[in-house]
Order: sequence, then structure tokens, then C-alpha cells
Amino acid sequence: MISVEHYLALGFVLFAIGACGALLRRNPTLILMSIELMLTAVNVNLIAFSRMLGEVHGQLFSLFIMADAAAETALALGILVACAARPPSAGTAETEAGEMPPEEFIAEPVSSEAEAADPAERTVL
Repeated sequence: MISVEHYLALGFVLFAIGACGALLRRNPTLILMSIELMLTAVNVNLIAFSRMLGEVHGQLFSLFIMADAAAETALALGILVACAARPPSAGTAETEAGEMPPEEFIAEPVSSEAEAADPAERTVL
């Protein structure tokens, strides 16, 4: 027979996989899937304790968590689709993180001699 420890072990493994996925992934869809996996692990543990104690409170909490997870997923996926469908705005620099901008946008350092010179001779970028 399957004991409560087996359900707890399953819940722990599911929660650990979900936590690693949520912390290590950069794709918003995969992060949402990992959070759903963590909620499923909590549901497994709630139902296991509910069965062990012979009460229905854990099963009721599990139903509320499933309803909340479904609403959360629908809302989050709607937001992701809306953001992905929006065209990029004009005037933004499309550079990767850590990439240097083109050289024409980099200002030259001002030397101390240039600071002492006439302010009208300074070039303004």
C-alpha cells in the first residue's frame, strides 16, 4: 500500500523541479509552468494529509488552489499574448545586454585643458 511518505516524497520532487525551473528559466511561459508544478506539489501534499487525517479540509483547499491556479494561468497567458502582439515602439535601442552602443553615440571624454578653454569652443553632443 502507498503510504503518506510516498505522497510527500512525490510532492517534494515536484516542488523541487518547479522551484528549479522557476529560478533558472528566463522564458515567462516556462516560469509559469514551473509555478503551476509547484502548486500541484502543494495539492498532492494537502490531499495526502487530508486522506491520512480522514478530513476533507485538505481536499477543499486543494480545489481552491486549483481554481486559483487556473485563473492565474489564464490571466498571465493573456498578458503574455498581449505583450507579444504589441509592435515595438519607435526610438528604442534594440541592443543585447552587455553590448556596447555604436561608436557615434559614445561621447569623448573632456580633458582638463578643454574645461579651462573658452566655453563657446566646446562641442555639444
